[in-house]
Amino acid sequence: MSTASRIVACLASLALAPTASGQSQVDGAVQLTRESIETQRRVLVGGSLPLTDDEASAFWPLYREYRTKMAEVSDKQVATIKEYAANFNTMNDAEAERLMTNYMDYQKDKLNLERDYVKKFKKVLPTRKVARYFQLEHKLDAVIDYDLARSIPLLQ
Repeated sequence: MSTASRIVACLASLALAPTASGQSQVDGAVQLTRESIETQRRVLVGGSLPLTDDEASAFWPLYREYRTKMAEVSDKQVATIKEYAANFNTMNDAEAERLMTNYMDYQKDKLNLERDYVKKFKKVLPTRKVARYFQLEHKLDAVIDYDLARSIPLLQ
């Protein structure tokens, strides 16, 4: 299991387990998990996306901007997971409907942000490099999504 996988599994178990210290412990774990995953993302992107010096000087500030905005969008996913964790044993149909809607809104917002940033990245990089970058993003997201799916129990 990769480090990112272990971190995500830990996050999911923290979010789904009752804690003695309460919500602040879960929030702290979420922040540490995000920081670790973001560090790993930067390392992977830096090692997998060959950039000239000019491209790099334009790419990295835009990358940081994009990842900051994606973290804001991902707050919806984190909130949904936390709410699910708090209610999955007693969830009624109305709560399940609201959580499904929240999740779909998160997916829509994520896709809209990606669309916006594909255009911005294409202004500073050749299209093939933009495509490679988003392939890397999607591969990383797939690993995280897999680990979350594996760690979060199905609704009863």
